[in-house]
Amino acid sequence: MNLPSKLKLCRNKKRLTQQQVARMLCVSRKTISGWENSRSLPDINTLVKISNIYEVSLDYLLRDEKLLDEYSIQNNHLIFLRKASMLFYYINIF
Repeated sequence: MNLPSKLKLCRNKKRLTQQQVARMLCVSRKTISGWENSRSLPDINTLVKISNIYEVSLDYLLRDEKLLDEYSIQNNHLIFLRKASMLFYYINIF
């Protein structure tokens, strides 16, 4: 789940409207909408305020599960390549 989706999900879980969150952050409702619809992103200071309002960690907001899955796939591929390299190394020795 990406940041815009998480922002919307957290806001809905807290049962807040975009207008209410906008007032708390001293921004416009359109700004909140832009963040939730991937048209723009909040700066880091605002993200800290948002994490406090929604009572979630910055890590949760910023961590992208798809990115973590991609890293996991890359790591598995590297492990496979290392094992294959070792196998070919020993085959060449014999």
